[in-house]
Amino acid sequence: MPRQLLAVERLHLKPLPAWIPEVYRLQQRLVDIEGYVALNSNRYSVPVDCIGRRVEVRETKDKVEIQLDARRLVTHRRIAEAEHQRVTLAAHRPPRGERAPRPDPHPEERAIVAAAPELAEYVAGLKQRSRKVITLALRQLLRLVREYPREPRRGAVREAGRYGLYDLDRLERMILRRVTREYFRLEGEADDD
Repeated sequence: MPRQLLAVERLHLKPLPAWIPEVYRLQQRLVDIEGYVALNSNRYSVPVDCIGRRVEVRETKDKVEIQLDARRLVTHRRIAEAEHQRVTLAAHRPPRGERAPRPDPHPEERAIVAAAPELAEYVAGLKQRSRKVITLALRQLLRLVREYPREPRRGAVREAGRYGLYDLDRLERMILRRVTREYFRLEGEADDD
């Protein structure tokens, strides 16, 4: 029976065209902090949203294909070995003067407001007037929130906000002064307040 079916079907079969897949070398790479994938001393660009991710790189004779995920593929013209060049596609860089929007608020800011909602106004002022890099200032303020008791911190922040004081080292000294007064009273000390 199967032989008879094959004989009938063979009359309708058409030969497939000869197709030889392109030869390639498959490699895993990590996208660096500048948005490039290093391959044979050359660097090929990828979109900035892929920074830090692991990608699959297919290197053929004429091109380099970078598989970002199941649906996205970046193709570059392959550069000869060891030329130490950067290959950048215009679509992978924002226009000059434009930065990618920063996810607002900072993670530190969210943590501060979650732990101490009364500091939201002070955080807004700190972001506008701090002389430190805002991320470092927010980290320092988050440390103050985590390390010191609520009442002395709240009083010091209220006073600092009233005077427009956004120097966090000075704020910490104010908190410590209050902690010393409220938590470490020695017997025989008179109340100053």
